[in-house]
Amino acid sequence: MTDRARARNGWAFLGCAVALSLAAGAWGYAGRCDQGRAWAAVQSAVQAQLRAPASAVFPDAREALEATGACRFRVAGHVDAQNGFGALVRSEFVGTVQRAPGRDFLALIVFVPRGT
Repeated sequence: MTDRARARNGWAFLGCAVALSLAAGAWGYAGRCDQGRAWAAVQSAVQAQLRAPASAVFPDAREALEATGACRFRVAGHVDAQNGFGALVRSEFVGTVQRAPGRDFLALIVFVPRGT
């Protein structure tokens, strides 16, 4: 094997090692239990139930999330979003968001009817 071939093989090995470490780092990040990732799951779950999800405006996560255990949060908040007629309406919601081992956060959200 020539010196040039050895150098190419060395760089290929180094490239594979870097790629594997980056993948492992990304996997480790997905498993972290933080308030920001929990709040993102809540926002996605709420937006999935709106007529105009792009118009949704949420409060700060610190106002809505309360840690209740390991990777588990209670949520109570509101969202301002357009209804079917284009008017901006505030809707309140409650729920739970939790991360299962080896998975991302899962949010269970229920909208609270007005006047209750």
